[in-house]
Amino acid sequence: MADAKPKRKFRPGLIEPDPVENALLVHYEVEEIVDGQTVDKKQSVKKIKLNALSADSDLPAVAQDVVDKCKLISQSKLPLVVKVLDQLVARNQVKTMSDEEDYQEWDDQWQAHR
Repeated sequence: MADAKPKRKFRPGLIEPDPVENALLVHYEVEEIVDGQTVDKKQSVKKIKLNALSADSDLPAVAQDVVDKCKLISQSKLPLVVKVLDQLVARNQVKTMSDEEDYQEWDDQWQAHR
């Protein structure tokens, strides 16, 4: 029975915020099994983009939507997804505040030299 159809088993791993984009990174491992023997293992990452995420977003609802749509994330990971979404929102707020502070500093310098 050398022509047995290979099975693939997915093992979810770390869920973290993308360092650059407004996205979640879901790490997972794909295991290919033929005749009960593991033939191949591959590490992969799925990026879930969240373009509409903002400080006004309902994070538990967004997290539930992510869990419902991504088969790599189980319902038990919902609190973790909410926490990672909160980290993304906080990071975006810091970035926005930094941009405003940069503008204010530039404006103050410009006004001083007028």
